[in-house]
Amino acid sequence: MDNVLHLIFGNHPKSGTIKSRAEIILRFLKSRVDWVALDDIEKEINISRQDNPSMFYKPLSAMKKWRLVDSVRRATGRTRQGNNTYTTYYKWTPERFLVYLRDTLHAKCETELKMFK
Repeated sequence: MDNVLHLIFGNHPKSGTIKSRAEIILRFLKSRVDWVALDDIEKEINISRQDNPSMFYKPLSAMKKWRLVDSVRRATGRTRQGNNTYTTYYKWTPERFLVYLRDTLHAKCETELKMFK
């Protein structure tokens, strides 16, 4: 798990707190087989999305960029005014992460090797 988190977040001294939150999120998503609601993740890491949005969304956005987690937004109901209410769900996708690594590393190395010719 440390190598994966190091790839995603780097080795900056301030990335330690993000890595710890990301590890909690990954372990929680890995323990679930299906999609997990954002409210459940919020309860698991004990950080409010409204009070500290950057502390909550920063690890999720980085993991989403690296395709380690996937997200989907679904309509869950309607308000009295007739507007839809939405809930975001996340799922752990290690196979997409491996495909992303293979494709990006191959393209990056190929580009750098062509520069030496």
